[in-house]
Amino acid sequence: MYYIGIDVSTKESALCILDAKGKIVRETRLPTDPEIIARFIAATGLAIERVGLESGCTAAWLFAGLQRYGWPVICIDARHAAAALQAGFRNKNDRNDARGIADLMRVNKYRPVWVKSPEAQRQGRLLTARATLQSQLVALENTIRGLLRQEGIGLTDRRTAFEAAVREAIGDDRLLESAPIDGLSRLGAARAVDRRDGAARRSTLTGNRRARRVLVSANSR
Repeated sequence: MYYIGIDVSTKESALCILDAKGKIVRETRLPTDPEIIARFIAATGLAIERVGLESGCTAAWLFAGLQRYGWPVICIDARHAAAALQAGFRNKNDRNDARGIADLMRVNKYRPVWVKSPEAQRQGRLLTARATLQSQLVALENTIRGLLRQEGIGLTDRRTAFEAAVREAIGDDRLLESAPIDGLSRLGAARAVDRRDGAARRSTLTGNRRARRVLVSANSR
């Protein structure tokens, strides 16, 4: 049996293959691409028992890709692995980290972590992007409110009519028009997308709740 350790980086990843006795069979650097790494592993013709890589943002994508190609990949806790690697190697570099991860796979001394499904990861990224957009919209509104307040112009808290209220309050004042008012044209579109996504999420949650009720009801019979 053979064991593989992968130290994942953004562009290139270090890879090390050990046999059952801990002897290095192969070391290399490959582009961080699951297809390229999977082809390399297949080309060795070795019976791979475990493939290990540390947890991280790039590791999740690589983990899913290697799993898709049928390799027994395991994502391990990066902090737990770091403590073991520091104890085993004096010089920390990508090659030594890959050796250490492969050795952890060999001696079965690692702490696996749960990796979310690609769909769950995608939803998380979209929610993060939405939260960022929302915070930027609020910051832009507050900036405009502050500028107009110094001119003695107070606006209502009606966010749906905020753009129209600002343009009406500014009128023909060219100085105020030079403020970041152009961003207002994007506020309406962004809010429309936000409302649409919110409705879609509520619909999805409602559908999921109904499905769970049906399942619970069927199991209770």
